[in-house]
Amino acid sequence: MKRQIYLSTFTLLTVLALTGAGCSTANTSPSESASYSKPAAITKTPTTTKTPVVPKEKIATFTPPTSCTKTGTVTVNMTNEQNTTFDVLLNGEIVKSYTFEGEHYLEQMETITGMTFLASRPSGLGGYIPYGAMGAYIGVDHCTGAITEVNPSNEPQHNGMSLQDLSDNGSLAAFAYAVNGTTATVGIINVGTATSPYTSPSTWTIPGTWEFVGTTTFNKDATKLAVAVATGPDVETSAVYTLDLTTGVFTKVAENPTGHLYVNSWNDDGTINSSTTAQE
Repeated sequence: MKRQIYLSTFTLLTVLALTGAGCSTANTSPSESASYSKPAAITKTPTTTKTPVVPKEKIATFTPPTSCTKTGTVTVNMTNEQNTTFDVLLNGEIVKSYTFEGEHYLEQMETITGMTFLASRPSGLGGYIPYGAMGAYIGVDHCTGAITEVNPSNEPQHNGMSLQDLSDNGSLAAFAYAVNGTTATVGIINVGTATSPYTSPSTWTIPGTWEFVGTTTFNKDATKLAVAVATGPDVETSAVYTLDLTTGVFTKVAENPTGHLYVNSWNDDGTINSSTTAQE
């Protein structure tokens, strides 16, 4: 199951490919695990708002990027005491080494056919941080060891964006950012593991005036997003919207006039499980 990570970083995205080696059948192993409790849902009668967007088509059915259908063991080794350098291994062989600026975590996020995705995130940050995000997604091909990387720090023209979520099939990444404490934006980017009709990146402006945006989450078939927005710290208010990626229609599904809301998950019936407490 995919995890949501609530820690702050503000950056944006690019896709690149590198090559490694190795392949065998085994189970994947995360570098860190966590357990979550399901908070009580907060809902409201939906209201819809449509913002001007370029017309979008429905997302194409996902197909694996290569002929690889094997499983592989992807692991991460921290190589210094400062938590800044890591080796990524496929079946016990190093396929890529990473050095981060400042203390980081690098952990398993998602496994699809033939590929395991890792997510990096900074640690030890302070300040007023109602929402957070991942720093990069790193996909490891189980057959070749090739790396598919979505790294927001390499996209200076979109400075301030932060990665939020990866679709269940691994084909799309969601990002979000707020500008000047008034305009909140959510968007998607094609990770490169499947062909998508969407312009990459595609962005939509969230209705209202918001200082923070986060906990963005894809639904199961990656045709919609749920996202939380908020104000603070002097006056804390918040709301949760869903976005139809095909039509560009935002629907407000929850609001809190006295505090923050967080998107925890999509329910099977298409409603949102949100709460006033972030998942840890």
